[in-house]
Amino acid sequence: MKTLILTFLTLLALGTAVHAQGQPVNEYHSPVRATWREEVRKDPGLKADIEGALREAVHERESATFTRNNRHVVIAYAAIWVLTIGFVAFLWLRQGKLKQEIARLHSELGKAIKDDK
Repeated sequence: MKTLILTFLTLLALGTAVHAQGQPVNEYHSPVRATWREEVRKDPGLKADIEGALREAVHERESATFTRNNRHVVIAYAAIWVLTIGFVAFLWLRQGKLKQEIARLHSELGKAIKDDK
């Protein structure tokens, strides 16, 4: 049981480490940023045009990110399978012990019946 818990915690830590990896932050800011914001404020249609032009590129980038960063899903499924296999193994061992106990009790009952006759 301790091994199962240790395995689960290891997988959880691995998933957290994968999730923590990120892209470096770009510190550069364009000198025309203020001008761009002012132009967008003056012309609402410009904002819509920019969003339309960038929508597909942003969508492609985001879908590539989600497709590429699916390790956490694999780790979660692995953890679930490890827990499931551990639980089934625990039940199988418990069932074996119960069968031995039933056989012992059956044997004792048979001996008790013979002694009473």
